[in-house]
Amino acid sequence: MISYIRGYYVITVEGVSVERFLNHLMRNGIKVYNVKKISSTKIEFNLDREDIKAFKNVYRGSNFQVKIKQSTGLPFILRRIYKNKGMWICGVISLFLLIMTSQFVTDIYIQVPEGIKKEDIRKELYQVGLKPGVYKKSIDRKEIRDHIMLKFNDVAYLSINVKGTNIFVTVTKKAETLKSVEQSNYCNIIAKKDGIIEKVIARSGNSVVQKGDIVRKGDVLINGSNNKSIPEVWATTFYEASKSASYEEVVKEKTGNKKNVYTLSFYDNKYTIRRNIKYNDYVIENQEYKLSLGNYTFPLKLKVSTFYETKDKKIEKDKEQVKKELKEKTLKELDYIIPASARIVDSKHDYKVNKNMLEYTITVQTSENIANVYSLSKAEAENMIREQNTHKEGEEVVPSNPEKRPINDIMADIEEITKECIISEEGKILNDYFFNDEKFLEEFKHGIGGVSMHHNYIGGLAEHTLNVMYLTKVLCDRYNCKRREVAVLSAKLHDIGKLYELDYKGPFKYTLQGELEGHIVIGVQMIDKALNEIDYPFSEDFIRRIKGCITQHHGKLEYGSPRACNMEESFILNYADTVDATMNKIEQIKENTKEDTWSDYDRRIETKLYL
Repeated sequence: MISYIRGYYVITVEGVSVERFLNHLMRNGIKVYNVKKISSTKIEFNLDREDIKAFKNVYRGSNFQVKIKQSTGLPFILRRIYKNKGMWICGVISLFLLIMTSQFVTDIYIQVPEGIKKEDIRKELYQVGLKPGVYKKSIDRKEIRDHIMLKFNDVAYLSINVKGTNIFVTVTKKAETLKSVEQSNYCNIIAKKDGIIEKVIARSGNSVVQKGDIVRKGDVLINGSNNKSIPEVWATTFYEASKSASYEEVVKEKTGNKKNVYTLSFYDNKYTIRRNIKYNDYVIENQEYKLSLGNYTFPLKLKVSTFYETKDKKIEKDKEQVKKELKEKTLKELDYIIPASARIVDSKHDYKVNKNMLEYTITVQTSENIANVYSLSKAEAENMIREQNTHKEGEEVVPSNPEKRPINDIMADIEEITKECIISEEGKILNDYFFNDEKFLEEFKHGIGGVSMHHNYIGGLAEHTLNVMYLTKVLCDRYNCKRREVAVLSAKLHDIGKLYELDYKGPFKYTLQGELEGHIVIGVQMIDKALNEIDYPFSEDFIRRIKGCITQHHGKLEYGSPRACNMEESFILNYADTVDATMNKIEQIKENTKEDTWSDYDRRIETKLYL
């Protein structure tokens, strides 16, 4: 440390008998330290700055090669500072300018949703005083926000965040206004597109088409359906897309001539050094240079616009490459127009060449649900409502949802999905153990989905089970789930433990078993009991996956799952369960909230809703 304060040199000496030279230095009172032997003829050592003159007198005239390798220490630093005082003065001035300019706005970045023009927002912000060069502490966020929201009817909120010298403005758009119309719970199901009918899953109402029928867009498929019953009408449909391109392409080729135009910006003021550009054809490339330190940006910017002279040149493209590009574009268009729920059955590719043009066409055959809801007015549905409320002899009417849909309709839909998806012998046997049991079925039809969270009404368990089965089936089909049957059967069984967890007889409450164990554990126990009583060699993989899905269907440990999801089918079941539970909570909130107003804060979804 003392040597650093005094300053010292790192010196190398090379020659024959360098040791004798070192001894000679010491005899003349010159102190050296940190001596290192580099080789047999070369040494390195440190020498204090105050001894350098004496050292020079000693080695002057000798046969040794002496070099000062490095000068280190405070005196040398101060000397360099003094020699470059101009640079340090500039540094101080720059620091002063940085501190001064950091108090002013350099750039304004605006983020707007679709339907609102960014330039319109920027113009109004400038009008109210929010622009480059404004003093940051003078910004009145409330005044600016009120001005913009008053000026634009479709703006719900405006957030203004200051980061360094930059302002970030985020615009939130109002929700679309919903028209208040008097609707019934009934509808007709019409075809959303042309197709050939494959199967009809009406679930409610009367089907007017059957397998093999050709229908056109707008044709009635099902009369008098309940709009909460999730109808399906699957049909063969066709999609076609084509793209064409020339084998020849005109490109702009640079001639080598270019000119630069410079634009200097200081806050919102721009100064351009103009040049006469006489090129008939050109392309422009821009580069912007600015100085930033973290979130602080200097207000001075330089933009260099380079004008490159060009001329047109015809080139012949690679035909195979053109075909490849056309195929990619055509497939991309089809991917856009074909619904995600549609299943691709077949596709046909066709090339046509006309002179120097290539046309590429793809025709795709799909299988998709073409059911579209056409709501009926209350007047139109009046007779249908009376007919539906006139129940058949022996039919039990249990209110199952806010729309009072008969429980037998729900059970019929459950069995429809079961017949479609549960096809293996072991799947059917495990399903029948529960759902062919009259006592179990009676409890299931009356069961509730929860005490207060979701589907908390008689029949809610069956309704929730139906919706989760349906969503699971759709997700499995869309994403090609390898074990579709396991996923759907697990969806049907995932909440059977609630029959013993929840008490619906009287005020809804948890049973003692429910409080101690929970429906997931109870459900797995019920599966184990079934396996012990059924005389059938179930595969180990089948049982392990069914029990795994039930165990994991809440998704995460913090949501009550003993295990987090780690199977494809358990992820799908968790998503289906979460979606239906959440939407049921929202449905119940909607019943107590007027349109175009905010609901009260609801702890179930941890927010309030704008309806």
